[in-house]
Amino acid sequence: MYSFQLTKTVLGIDIGTYSLKIAQAHRAGEKTTLSNYEIFRWPKPEGVSQSWSRDEISAFIQNSLKTLGIRTSEVVSEVTGPWTVARHLTVRDLPEDEMREAIRWGAKAEFPFSLEEAIIDFHKLQVFNNQEGIPEAEVISAAATRQVVEEQTALLKQAGLRPTVLSIPPFDLMQAYRITQAPPWSGTEVLIEIGHKNTRIILLKDGNLKFSREFSVAGEAFTQALVGTYDLAGQSLEVDEPLAEKIKIKSGLLEKWQDDQAVERIPQEEIQKRLGPVMDRILLECERSVNYYKTEFKEYEIKRILLTGGGSLLTGLSAALENNLEIPVQALQAPSKLTLRKKINKDLFDKNLPFLTPVLSLITQSRPFINLSPTYLLPQEKKGSARKYLKPILAGGVALGICLGFGIPYWKLTGEIARLQKELAQKKIQMGKLGRPGEDLARLEKEEIGLNKALEGLPKIDLKRLPFEEMFAELSRQVPVNMTLTRFHFSRTSEMGLQPETKAAPSKSTPIPALGKNITLPAIGAKEETKDTKGDYNITIQGVIFGSDQEIIETLSVFTGKLNRTNYFKEAKVQMTLKNKEFNKAAAEFTVLAKLGIAPEGLEGRFQRNPV
Repeated sequence: MYSFQLTKTVLGIDIGTYSLKIAQAHRAGEKTTLSNYEIFRWPKPEGVSQSWSRDEISAFIQNSLKTLGIRTSEVVSEVTGPWTVARHLTVRDLPEDEMREAIRWGAKAEFPFSLEEAIIDFHKLQVFNNQEGIPEAEVISAAATRQVVEEQTALLKQAGLRPTVLSIPPFDLMQAYRITQAPPWSGTEVLIEIGHKNTRIILLKDGNLKFSREFSVAGEAFTQALVGTYDLAGQSLEVDEPLAEKIKIKSGLLEKWQDDQAVERIPQEEIQKRLGPVMDRILLECERSVNYYKTEFKEYEIKRILLTGGGSLLTGLSAALENNLEIPVQALQAPSKLTLRKKINKDLFDKNLPFLTPVLSLITQSRPFINLSPTYLLPQEKKGSARKYLKPILAGGVALGICLGFGIPYWKLTGEIARLQKELAQKKIQMGKLGRPGEDLARLEKEEIGLNKALEGLPKIDLKRLPFEEMFAELSRQVPVNMTLTRFHFSRTSEMGLQPETKAAPSKSTPIPALGKNITLPAIGAKEETKDTKGDYNITIQGVIFGSDQEIIETLSVFTGKLNRTNYFKEAKVQMTLKNKEFNKAAAEFTVLAKLGIAPEGLEGRFQRNPV
């Protein structure tokens, strides 16, 4: 894997939604000394736009670096958002380049977006032999869409920087755990970072990342809950965002308060009534994550929860987590492996520590777990290409020498020989790669013959019914509150949405109470004349999502992820999104394609359906 070259200084930048964090350190071996750091809050955008352009962000970064007197160009940073994902996988142990391709094509169902053009890296935890004696590897894979990585790279380059390492938040939180907790690491622990707009959760077993999740409820949600109009004894009081932030910090989360207690003239009862639902949402998401981990990994004992992030400083939040999850909660302490220069105020550093967790994790990784930076991956591709064409280039050089000595005819002949040698070398490489799959195929065919013989002795079961009501009831439970489904379309995989001609008995509408709509399907047991179109069945789901672009992306990511975890759907992916301006608030139409998890023999021919 990648490791830093011997350099004296390391520059880390964390581009958050609320502030920009910059840290510079000197490293000697495994020892890191923090020489300079600062937190710059993003100014409010001027004009109609509610967000900054890339030019404005890069200029702000340049000005911030000048303020700190930093001239280093190489930088370590991270890419964030719903299009960056970490997954715990068990795959065949392969060389590094082949491992990435094995993840890309063999584990694509584990990711909420297509990996065909994604940038992938991995951190190998251990190698072991499975029951058949085949070596397998336990890895934590990282994937991000190429667009996200290229945008972050372009932003940093425009600021005059050269990104040497691009990580993603789950791995940085794992590093934060390792530099703050003394080894040996044992047992299962949870690390929660509550930021400005997002909350990130990771679960670690013996110091290794096992599960990660991110949801968009954090510190800003508490502030926005307090924004609005209050009725105070017949007089209205308007609370804007700055005043709401002030009230949130002064009040915090309380279980008990006096009847006449108030903050900025607003009764404490009204404040808690608005803050409570936001805390309930955070508790619910944390509980879901912990319960999923216990079920998936069969680890039922969790030692403690470690809290970090600016949002974790809210008074009463730690106690609320501990009381509801019944797990001890502690604040993440300062890194034991990080030394501060004398000019740095330690008390102020400790106060800012929750905001600095990601950037401190970046500058303390002497050997980063993963790296999605093109400057790291591109040299590997060039190295592989050079090896691939080395022999043809040498053969061409020899051919040129012979041509000079013996003439053009002989030069043409040796050129043809070089071409054939190149093709032969490529074929050998391809055959080598097909060796293991060929062995696996022979083993599977042998097992299939044995299973077919065993199946002949079992009674025949004719599956003629698909549980439509249960399937759509499960679908309705996965629909987020800001999403409305408008249409379903069923087809075979081979048809790609085209309906084959059929002659079927009159169909009847099957009501689906969970959605309050009807879908016209073929009558069960109806006689049909249909073409032989064997294959999986697809369902195309169309609908509308309300919210900002970020909320729409996050909602689709959560929705497809939930579909893939049900028994009725698999390989759910977003096919299309299109803004819709017909509504009085921001909205977008979407199309999601998924395979049905069950395709019985009675489900032949096409589905006839009405738009929902």
